[in-house]
Amino acid sequence: MNIFSGTATTAAIHEAGHVIALIRGNHKFSYVTIKPAANDQYDTYGHVAVPAPVAASPRVLLAGMAAEAVNLGRKRTIPFWVYVANASDRDKLGPFERALSAKDMQNIERMTVQFIRDEWHNVLRIADELVARETLTYADVHRVLRDGHQ
Repeated sequence: MNIFSGTATTAAIHEAGHVIALIRGNHKFSYVTIKPAANDQYDTYGHVAVPAPVAASPRVLLAGMAAEAVNLGRKRTIPFWVYVANASDRDKLGPFERALSAKDMQNIERMTVQFIRDEWHNVLRIADELVARETLTYADVHRVLRDGHQ
């Protein structure tokens, strides 16, 4: 899961959404990182190193965009422009969108946004630590969730 975002905070919130979905789904990952993009001083790149089968879950793929939506104050849906800005995650959703009905995808989206809203305090804890450190291992994230800080 890769994302380019306008700010480090937005990228951290996006990646923290993926991380929470992974952890709550009992999935492991190696690390999560955000770094300034080499080609643009205003852009930030984010990535969660996770096995491909796990990354292909609709909930995990939508969780980053859902975290951005919640950060924008959305209660139920992910704005269209957030989908447009997240080409990497959106492209990976393609097989699910073809296999599931539009109603099923909308339900998954709504449930994912609600899940992120329920976990918002943890999303922010992870995002804050990501902004401070740029890279967190799986163990680091668990410590942040357990202790509230590093």
